[in-house]
Amino acid sequence: MIHTIDMDNVRKVLSICRYYDDIINYEDDDIISFELIDFYKDYVFSYKDEDKIMLVDSCMYKYVSDYNYRKGLKSIINIRDIDLNSYKKTNKLIRKIIRYDDNYENERVRNIVVSKWI
Repeated sequence: MIHTIDMDNVRKVLSICRYYDDIINYEDDDIISFELIDFYKDYVFSYKDEDKIMLVDSCMYKYVSDYNYRKGLKSIINIRDIDLNSYKKTNKLIRKIIRYDDNYENERVRNIVVSKWI
């Protein structure tokens, strides 16, 4: 079987996903990170909603660059939720990631530590 690559789609996705290289080049030993990044790669090239793709790109960048974000997201992700072949599971996982991101940002703003000058 011969697979063809739509280069216009590749260019479009890469122009939308600012952090694509950082995300796919992230290395971690755990299965959840591997599966999430694999899911991300498939998701951004198979969905057409640019706003959602950009949001997922931003969330996944936080995942690979922020230890606390990664730790928290891992705690709510079930490895069985990661399935691009199921539209229902894909949407559920994306909603879960976006909801986590919103909550994380709200908590981060609330927990800003004010430094004291001595």
